[in-house]
Amino acid sequence: MAMRYIQILSLFFLLLFTSPALSFAQGARIQVELSDNNVYLDEVFYLTYSISGNGSAVRMQQPRLDDFTLLGTPNQTTGYNISVNNGNMTRETITSFTYALRPKRTGTFRIQGASVRTQSGQTINAAAATVTVQAGKRRRRTIEDEFADMDKLQQQMAQQMRDMMRDMDPEPAPQRQPQANYEDFTLDKIDNNIFLKAEVDNLNPVVGEQVNVTYKLYTRLQMNMRPVAMPQLNGFWAQDQEITDPGTPHQENYKGKIYNVFTLRKTALFPQQSGTLRLDPFKASGWVNVFERGNGGYYEQRVNKELASDVVQLSVAPLPEPEATFSNGVGSFSISSQVNQSQVSTDDVIQLVFTVNGTGNLGLITAPKLTLPPGLSVIDPEVKDNIVEIMPKLEGSRQFTYNITADTAGTYNIPEIAFTYFDVGTRTYKTLKTQAFNLNVRQGSGNKPSGTVSSNTKMSDIHPIKTGTPGFNDSDSYALHKWYYWLAFSLPLLAITGMLVASRRKEGISRKPAHQPAANKIAEQRLSAAKNALSKQQTTLFYEEISKAIWLYLSDQLDIPLSNLNKVSVVAALRSRNFPEPTIQSTVQQIEDCELALYTPVIGQQQEQALDKAVGLIAALENQFNQKS
Repeated sequence: MAMRYIQILSLFFLLLFTSPALSFAQGARIQVELSDNNVYLDEVFYLTYSISGNGSAVRMQQPRLDDFTLLGTPNQTTGYNISVNNGNMTRETITSFTYALRPKRTGTFRIQGASVRTQSGQTINAAAATVTVQAGKRRRRTIEDEFADMDKLQQQMAQQMRDMMRDMDPEPAPQRQPQANYEDFTLDKIDNNIFLKAEVDNLNPVVGEQVNVTYKLYTRLQMNMRPVAMPQLNGFWAQDQEITDPGTPHQENYKGKIYNVFTLRKTALFPQQSGTLRLDPFKASGWVNVFERGNGGYYEQRVNKELASDVVQLSVAPLPEPEATFSNGVGSFSISSQVNQSQVSTDDVIQLVFTVNGTGNLGLITAPKLTLPPGLSVIDPEVKDNIVEIMPKLEGSRQFTYNITADTAGTYNIPEIAFTYFDVGTRTYKTLKTQAFNLNVRQGSGNKPSGTVSSNTKMSDIHPIKTGTPGFNDSDSYALHKWYYWLAFSLPLLAITGMLVASRRKEGISRKPAHQPAANKIAEQRLSAAKNALSKQQTTLFYEEISKAIWLYLSDQLDIPLSNLNKVSVVAALRSRNFPEPTIQSTVQQIEDCELALYTPVIGQQQEQALDKAVGLIAALENQFNQKS
């Protein structure tokens, strides 16, 4: 969920330019946006006010938030909208205020009362925002949710492959008559026509410096490839860049030849140690169409192909000896700090917010040390990241919120905070300092938020000593003669008996196939959907559903996350469980048949056979799993 909010904030400027806004006089506009209009009681959501137009915001009047808990201070950002009209360029300032909120109760609430005062003296009242809060927690993602995300990406790429197979010739010219043109696309030259390539923008970084790597698939052939192994990034902190349209290729001229290029992965790497670090290859597997000579000409032939990018080695230099206030920051940064109040009592919690803005390894920056005078206490700060861009430079902010309390009344000085980082531009350490703060603390009522109890609390639960002769039971009145003795004796026996019965019942239930609800049920649903697609002659959907049934079943039974699930991992897992080799080969063959059928015309009888094979495969696998359980 937190990742979803980071993505929403990172797309903030795009939303500003594409969403309708409420217009005001003098061209100034304010837009209200909720990260979600329907949230749960335990969920954090974001409320953003965006001000654009001729007047720039100078002061934000906070909305009424009685029904919500405000988490920290609002995050303020400023950007620009630049437009060109008839050769004239205009720039419009855009200021946004984002509030992180958590609901206090369920119901439907209108958030209103926010306003902004601009430099021109204009006051803009924001429209109300409505949010519905419901009890419970947001449903966790299931195995089908994860598959659906991965499947959507694969289907986008698959559609491009089908388009290429229909429209793309393996040669620049549309005519295939001259035999000389086919010689470049034969099997012995396949490595010149399809390959994976890793592009790295910096092979000699220092520790903590950003290195961008992009993995691309270059092809001049009709093909269908699927990633089977992602690079291991040992020794790096990594941030992946989202690829907005992974299924759309672009053309590049590489060594004098035109290739269709698919961008598979873009990652920002931050080395965490010096020396030689290795980027393992990106691997893919699938089929490729090549040309072979025969019968006086050339004919197309489909072959299986494994691809792997080259291993890349980085020479990482160590950082110079750091200063005492070094906070692991490598890049280019600025800092700011503020306290939420300076006139407080000993009952209050003072929040000091320290913010690092800039480009670099923001996620690795540690909290700077806060030196407080005697009488003030602080706990470890809360950390909040706001990443607005990853490549070419990771940009955003990291915010540290310190909660400070005062033990006694008085006047305190919070000294300046020193922040040291390594500047990649000058290759030197730089130290920045914030301003100091004065706090005037008055004596409170003693009701600290931590729930501490005053030392002068009276002990009212000590009873006076009872005088007189204590009363004892008669010596002839034995406990064995009392009914409550036997009741107390029998209760443990009854409890033990109940637990034994429950345990046996649970043991009987556990003898049933453990994965039946998760694995079999999902497989049955997918096979039923495939049968329905067959009746409607929806060939592509038919094979997609069969493929999903098999992959989901294997993921659940073998306990392999879908992100790590491929033919190699499935074969290894089945062999480790001593499955018969014919069953393993049948499983792999069924998976490959589904992949090939998506791009090969088939008739109804073949589809029915494929459905029967899928049902038989899952039944055979289920039988094997039950025997081994």
